[in-house]
Amino acid sequence: SLWIFPAEVGPFPVAAAALLFASHPVHSEAVAGLVRRADILSALLFLLSLLLYFPAAAMRGRFLLRGLSFVGSLAAAGASTLSKEIGITVLALLI
Repeated sequence: SLWIFPAEVGPFPVAAAALLFASHPVHSEAVAGLVRRADILSALLFLLSLLLYFPAAAMRGRFLLRGLSFVGSLAAAGASTLSKEIGITVLALLI
């Protein structure tokens, strides 16, 4: 007869080992490092968008500098959104 698991061990330890093996990634730090890069890039671009917008909103006159700051803020917000979806929330903060 064909045994799926050894009779002396029993089904519970074998099933527990199989579940642990299936649920635990072996190289999780390599994957986590790649995910964290997107988080950090999105956060930096998010903050850059805020740093460009608020001084430009308070600025009077100097239309060229003000316009460039607004365009830079919009570009940083777009890049933040492209790096991670949560970056779209910067537009809600700017409105």
